[in-house]
Amino acid sequence: MPRVYNQFAIQSDESGSIGSTNDIIFFYNSSSYNNMFTSGALATIKASTLQATSEGARGQLEIVVADSDNLKTSGTPIMKLSHTGSNNEPRVGIGFTSSELIKKTFEIQSKENSSTGTEIVLRSGRPNLGAEIGDLAGSITFIIESSSFVDSFVTGSVAQIDTVIRGTGSSDNMTGNLRIHASPEWIEIMQPVAEFGYRYRSGVGNDSSAMLYVSGALIVGGENSAQGDLSPLEIYGRQTPGQQFPTTQIIYSEDKFQLYSGSLHVGSGSIFLGGAYGNTDGDIEFVNYRGQGPIKLGQVSGGGGGLNLDFYTSNTYKARLDTGGNFRIGTSTSTINNKLEVEGNISASGDLTTHTIQNIEVTLTSNSDTVVDTFATATYKGAIYDYILYDAGVGARTGQFLVIQDNNNVESTDVSTPTLGTETVIPTITSAHDGNSVEIIITNGSGYTFKAFTKKL
Repeated sequence: MPRVYNQFAIQSDESGSIGSTNDIIFFYNSSSYNNMFTSGALATIKASTLQATSEGARGQLEIVVADSDNLKTSGTPIMKLSHTGSNNEPRVGIGFTSSELIKKTFEIQSKENSSTGTEIVLRSGRPNLGAEIGDLAGSITFIIESSSFVDSFVTGSVAQIDTVIRGTGSSDNMTGNLRIHASPEWIEIMQPVAEFGYRYRSGVGNDSSAMLYVSGALIVGGENSAQGDLSPLEIYGRQTPGQQFPTTQIIYSEDKFQLYSGSLHVGSGSIFLGGAYGNTDGDIEFVNYRGQGPIKLGQVSGGGGGLNLDFYTSNTYKARLDTGGNFRIGTSTSTINNKLEVEGNISASGDLTTHTIQNIEVTLTSNSDTVVDTFATATYKGAIYDYILYDAGVGARTGQFLVIQDNNNVESTDVSTPTLGTETVIPTITSAHDGNSVEIIITNGSGYTFKAFTKKL
């Protein structure tokens, strides 16, 4: 084996002959070859001149390997190395021919006629073991270099993509997830941002669900384009065989999330709804856009027993709807004993109607006996009508009509103010019993309106 104790130099070009090369050729010798440096070439290290001036020259280095599909040639470059630019930017290219230009620091291209494109594989493994849970199968780290950093891999680290082993499958295959780390402002060490992979689902055998775990906020942005109404975020559930659309769709569009054909389940947590900070006009709406079926709020189905529905404002309890359908408004959370309980005053601008208390308003169109109200004798013994009877510009009075019934007998009394106006035939109020109900009757009331607040007892 020869020994070289000084520089070993090969002249590649000279003035006036730029473009020629002198190579180091590793070859296989055979008398059957026409040219052992071509047909017998196994690999070649080739230096070629890119630029030459009176001050100096620069060039590129190529590593050429014999072709697998044409053994008569010396081969095709498998790697090219050079510098470019004022800062001597390195250029490393894999899979480039002599005439192809490398534009970025490190480029790889594959010319295989397949659908897979260029593939990069990071192989890892412990001797005689493979890997343990928690090991990394490979990582790519993005670093900013600076002389002011003590350790660029710590202070200068910006982000990292790695793969972590999460377990082994039933056939001893490795299972793992892809992770993304980033460097925050408040600490030098990179922190986990997101993890992609499969999460084992207990109780469903070997089945597992793909997941995206985000350590923090998930912010998704997008906009509509001329190509159509594009949503920046669309989440699809599993599609049933033979079904045209997925079972569940969550689409973010027009500043709102829309849930189609499915349910949103949150276990052991909370759902927070609200607009952007400082937005005083941000409303929260529950709307059924399709108009099919009701909007359900509360526990609809599933286990866990009956749960009350509590209402809060300013983080303070205000009202409760319990499992029996009873509703209470107030600050107390004690047991609700009635269908409606209110702590405080009640103000209403409309009519109040119940089985025993109601408002009546009837406009009469005839002077004949007109029934303005009835009540069942099996339910009520009597009633009190606080009323007004008026026909503007003709006649008006207010009064109280009292009626009692028992054993198919009925008695009534009308206590009222004198009648105002020019009316000469004053309307009268009477009662009658028809066996099953008591009728309240007005006679000579054509043109009058009867309004009453009724208490049935």
